[in-house]
Amino acid sequence: MTDSAAIPVPPQPQRVRKPDWIRVKAPTSPGYHETRKLMR
Repeated sequence: MTDSAAIPVPPQPQRVRKPDWIRVKAPTSPGYHETRKLMR
């Protein structure tokens, strides 16, 4: 291949935010942190 023409790249679709009902909040309870500490 000696052709120096660039291969066109299709534009990337814009990212869509997930709806509020599907998002998960990070746990903040002391029990969660204690369990995580033990697992590490």
